Amino acid sequence: MRFSEEQLAFWHANGYLVEPGVFPRDRCDELSERISGHVRAAAERAADAEPQDLDFWRTLARSRATLEVFWYFPDRRPTGDPKEWEQFATRVGHGPHNVDDRFRSICFSQPVVSGFKALIGPRADGADQRSDLEARG
Repeated sequence: MRFSEEQLAFWHANGYLVEPGVFPRDRCDELSERISGHVRAAAERAADAEPQDLDFWRTLARSRATLEVFWYFPDRRPTGDPKEWEQFATRVGHGPHNVDDRFRSICFSQPVVSGFKALIGPRADGADQRSDLEARG
């Protein structure tokens, strides 16, 4: 897989890249619904959490190993229905592939792995970090 200079600049500036047509629309819709389900489950846990447990830095520390949701409450913390919380989710942490087999299958699929191989290239010390992606899949 090859990327244009414009795509690479976008990747470096934003940390993500959208490549239309890599996955069918119905699969993307399924993953979107799965994320919404994870957000609702996180909202059920967060509703009873202490405010400091929802702190960005604490959430970030947990997000590598599990699926964490980052919340932003501009005026008030929601109560009740977990669906009300979804509008306050700013992002889902780094670990969906650790807790959801469908996400894992996508993250370590050939299109994603080959895309990352093209984006990250070799390490400065000459070691091949790209093989780590292949070994996980």
